[in-house]
Amino acid sequence: MLSPIIERIKGVLFHPAETFAETIRNDTLKNTLIYLLILVAIFSILAGVIMLVGVSDYAGGLVVGSLSIIAIIPLLFFAGLVGTIISAVYMHIWVYIVGGREGITETWKAVIYAATPSLLLGWIPVIGFVVGIWSLVLTIIGIRELQQISTGKAVLAVIIGIIIGILVFGLLGVALVGSMFAAILMVS
Repeated sequence: MLSPIIERIKGVLFHPAETFAETIRNDTLKNTLIYLLILVAIFSILAGVIMLVGVSDYAGGLVVGSLSIIAIIPLLFFAGLVGTIISAVYMHIWVYIVGGREGITETWKAVIYAATPSLLLGWIPVIGFVVGIWSLVLTIIGIRELQQISTGKAVLAVIIGIIIGILVFGLLGVALVGSMFAAILMVS
């Protein structure tokens, strides 16, 4: 069971265009989900251990103790799964707008397999940013290959998705801070 997963990891990392076009295109949704589950589990365990020893601060200021690690690993696992699935659905909106018509399953596979570097190495402090960039590049390659659209359209879909996402979360953050500030002023 691990041999095909290891082959896909090597292919996505070192020969992404060929791997997306020749191997991943034929993958089933079930195999893609199994791949995601395994990689998210690896990430969750390693990130949880890093948090436990205090090398990193994934929890936004949360001090992780030996009891907290029991909660952190499942939380990271759940967040990784849900976050990746939501990202794939969200990205498909932009892929569809720029002309991708091969279906949401292909976008799903592109986003999941493109997350490989982030899920394998993103738990390492500082390196996480670099592999995040590589994951974005792989997302573009995967969308291009699996949706059978031009590189320009794939780049456009990803860039629009990122910009709109930043704007929406930025506006939500401003609204949240503004409402908290207003609540503090009302109490004073």
